[in-house]
Amino acid sequence: MPAGTYYLVIEYELGTDNTVAVADTLEVVRNPAGWSNFVLLLIFLAVFPLLSRWRRSAFEARRWSESDPPTAVPI
Repeated sequence: MPAGTYYLVIEYELGTDNTVAVADTLEVVRNPAGWSNFVLLLIFLAVFPLLSRWRRSAFEARRWSESDPPTAVPI
């Protein structure tokens, strides 16, 4: 849609008790999304699995550090 001035007509009905006319102004701004949203989404999608993997590894390392090492079984 080309830039310019457009008129939006909204028809509504007021109750019979209101005799004063109602006027208002509406401004519509067309601003397409930039590439920054797409880049931020890609960064989040790349970082989230890496962060989850790092937290899981840290948890497992902490959990296994508290366990006793296996004892050697003579054959």
